[in-house]
Amino acid sequence: MVRVMERVVLAVLGVLAPAAAVYAGDFDDVWARNVGNSQKVIFWSTRPERYVWMRASRTIDEMLRDDVRKPVRIVSAGNEYETRQFVITPSPGLKSKIDRIEFSATKLVGQKGGTISKENVQIEWLRYSLHRYVRNGKALKEKFVPDPLIPTNIGKQDWEDDKGKVTEPTNTTFWVTIYVPKNTQAGVYKGMVYAAVKLKDGKSLKFNRDIELKVLDITLPHMTHFRTGLFRSKLKYAGWFIPDMARYRISFGGLPSEPAKLLKYGRLMHKLGVQLTFVGPWVDIYDVIGATPSYRKAKSRKQA
Repeated sequence: MVRVMERVVLAVLGVLAPAAAVYAGDFDDVWARNVGNSQKVIFWSTRPERYVWMRASRTIDEMLRDDVRKPVRIVSAGNEYETRQFVITPSPGLKSKIDRIEFSATKLVGQKGGTISKENVQIEWLRYSLHRYVRNGKALKEKFVPDPLIPTNIGKQDWEDDKGKVTEPTNTTFWVTIYVPKNTQAGVYKGMVYAAVKLKDGKSLKFNRDIELKVLDITLPHMTHFRTGLFRSKLKYAGWFIPDMARYRISFGGLPSEPAKLLKYGRLMHKLGVQLTFVGPWVDIYDVIGATPSYRKAKSRKQA
């Protein structure tokens, strides 16, 4: 495929060092030994189940496992969603900090002319939540945890800790989710993702990575025949989270036996192809009095 953007060489020279070597020394030393001081930014990929922490020093071992010279290879059936994470990691020697990153993707083109359009490629920016670990009312520690996915292809570089102090280079991560439509012709589909990095000194860097998606000669059925469930005590946002979970074949955990709600949300779940896990008094109790003792206590004070 012809590259339409300037290619920045991302290859790590030589054979990647074993993961054990990553833990010897600090981040600067590990980068110098395994990547080289001339390489200022690495554009790499990993699977969705892997944690990509904010601090680059915590994920350099994961970064080194990815051979950035090769395409990112994905396997999917028809009517299935597959996700990969793409990460921009700056070196400790990068003089100008990253201001923003714009991420984009092309359509995927098959060997026999078929395509998977850009509309079926979703890009989300990974953000971090500050988790406070508390025991007996005393704060033990604080840590940023990868959590919300923001539906945007524009990312900002996080260079500050929770106290507002510049500490060390941090990762900027995008989730790319590809939906393979029903009855997509089997074969290998090729595309590309791009990351346009703007530095605070006004300079720009451009990166790209090939994607190879192997579509199997099978299509997942519309109706999910196994039962899963994520229980929610309130139905206020059911019209939003039921469709969102159904994309990944997760059923809504249960519905109250009230006919109007049961009919409304039961029809929605049937349309989306997911099974209803249960209906019954237990759900009714949660819907009436709330899921937690603290909620019930607060409600009682309000009524009093």
